[in-house]
Amino acid sequence: LFIYIYSYQEVTFMHTGWTRVQRNEFVDYNLEKTPLQIKTDSLLGSGDVSRVYFYDSQSHYSGAFEIRFDSTPQYYIRGCKSHTDFPTNLPSPTDKIWKIALLKSSETINEQVGNESSAVRLVVDCNGVEVLNFVFYPSTCPANNWVSPYLGRHVTKIWFYSRDTASDYYMSQPGKQVLR
Repeated sequence: LFIYIYSYQEVTFMHTGWTRVQRNEFVDYNLEKTPLQIKTDSLLGSGDVSRVYFYDSQSHYSGAFEIRFDSTPQYYIRGCKSHTDFPTNLPSPTDKIWKIALLKSSETINEQVGNESSAVRLVVDCNGVEVLNFVFYPSTCPANNWVSPYLGRHVTKIWFYSRDTASDYYMSQPGKQVLR
């Protein structure tokens, strides 16, 4: 006799390409080729946090991004931008799919503000709505310790922070569409 017990939710997500977030583990993921998608169901005002670190192939730190679910939601770009309100309102549903893209190319960005130019941009969508389009400039990252990690290293691994209380699932098969 063989008895197989499973969670319906697990099977549903497994078949659509979603993987439950495991904290404090490296995950091979080329963020520069494929945007990272993260599912959350945190309420605004809960204080929950979604934080993902970026690493290169030798596990050297290459940056981090955080979403804080305060009454006014905020983002944080480690080594560059302290906790800051999103520049636009987030979509209202509690269940959210975040898409985080790290773009590195002088050809695709090639923006200049005054004497500053940049080849790094972080774009974040929430439920299909762009909520952040951040270009790394010395004036937007005054600490200037972002240059080496964000510009000098290729992100090929991610790591969900141990105190991440918001990230439930991430897309484990980049490019695969979620069936609804």
